[in-house]
Amino acid sequence: EDSEDLPLTCLFSTLVQTYKDTKQLIECETKERQKIRNANTNTIRARIKLFEPYFPELNAFQNKLEKYIICEKHYNQIFVKDTYLNHLKNGSSSYPRKRSRNFNTLNLNDIQIEPSTTIDIGIQVEVDNTNSDLLMQIRILKNFLNVLATENSKQSQIIEIKNNKIYELEYECEYLKKQIADFNLRLESLNLYKNNVEILTNEKNKLENENTYLKEQWNER
Repeated sequence: EDSEDLPLTCLFSTLVQTYKDTKQLIECETKERQKIRNANTNTIRARIKLFEPYFPELNAFQNKLEKYIICEKHYNQIFVKDTYLNHLKNGSSSYPRKRSRNFNTLNLNDIQIEPSTTIDIGIQVEVDNTNSDLLMQIRILKNFLNVLATENSKQSQIIEIKNNKIYELEYECEYLKKQIADFNLRLESLNLYKNNVEILTNEKNKLENENTYLKEQWNER
């Protein structure tokens, strides 16, 4: 039934894409040390007949089986056992896969849980009920942590208030800077106006002096 010089095309390779999801037909694979089986034997031909109702395409291959092989994966799935054939006959939605040999069923009845006391202080600490001193220390530690948390919350509020105050002061500083800049512009305008007034005053005094001189000259005639 075996041959060493065969075309490397599995009979089921063309069916995998069509039926791998709907009928769980596995992908082709043949390992290096495993034999490739000729599809054109009476035993395999008879076996293929059993699968034709589920894979109608196989009927078209009956007269040309000599051109195909059976890969190791499909030989194991289809020809070695009836598991896959029964799966197709039953029409079940899932095909059973191999389970790990090391798989063990966990029996919950075999598990015993020892009684303990659990105290929540951010982490869980399990202690014996008889150790009252340790319980007291844990309670003290828990209270101390609560106090620290409260103090931390207060400090956070104080820091937030100070940050808000700093923000307000920074805003006021920016406002004052703008005010000073505006006043400087006004002062420059005022100085310019003052200079113009001084120039006009000097011109006025000059004209008045000239007018006085002319009057005196006129009166002396």
